Amino acid sequence: DSIKNADVFEFADPTTDMISQRIELVDSLIKHEWQEFEQRAKDTHEDAKKRLNELLEARQKRDAEQAELERLRKEQAERERMAHEERIAKEAAEKARIEVEQKAQREREDAAAKAKAEQERFEREKVEAENRLKAAEQARIDSENKAKEEARQAELKAKADKEAAIQAERQRQEAEKQAEADALAKREADLKHRAKINNEAKAAIIKAGSINDANERAESIIRAIAKGDIPHVKIIY
Repeated sequence: DSIKNADVFEFADPTTDMISQRIELVDSLIKHEWQEFEQRAKDTHEDAKKRLNELLEARQKRDAEQAELERLRKEQAERERMAHEERIAKEAAEKARIEVEQKAQREREDAAAKAKAEQERFEREKVEAENRLKAAEQARIDSENKAKEEARQAELKAKADKEAAIQAERQRQEAEKQAEADALAKREADLKHRAKINNEAKAAIIKAGSINDANERAESIIRAIAKGDIPHVKIIY
């Protein structure tokens, strides 16, 4: 079976080395002592070698064709490379020529732009200098006007502060007078209130103490206070 299936490979496209190794394997297997199977083994060996040799020839032919194709491909690639390099060299030369022309054009344009910018700078600085002079004069005038206005405002403020101080002093004096009057009225009202309370308590005590005996009179007064019959008076226990 090993000899018979020798042309069956694990890979679908075996290499020449694989096929040659398989032929060597078949040649080594045929050296076995076959006894009554010797003729069958020889026939199987010849058939297997024939198929392997055909497979090897086909593989060698295909390898030769691929090698030739590879050689042609390399030659074509070399020709394309040379053509590409030649095209690159031409493009580089053309690019260099264009760059030189463009550089010269840029230099001319830069020179013209610089001259224009210099002229514009001169004109701008001239205008700026004139504006600075005008601004300085205006600042001087504004400063003088501001100083005058500040002096006027300071004078007005001083006058207003003085008037406010006079008014505040007048109000303070009036407030002191009013406070004294309120205090006097409060004291008089308090005196009247105290007198009223004292008179009411006094009248109630006289009423409660109408008994002749002093001890009974005192007890009756205490009972009246405890019962709340004496207004504005209470016992704290």
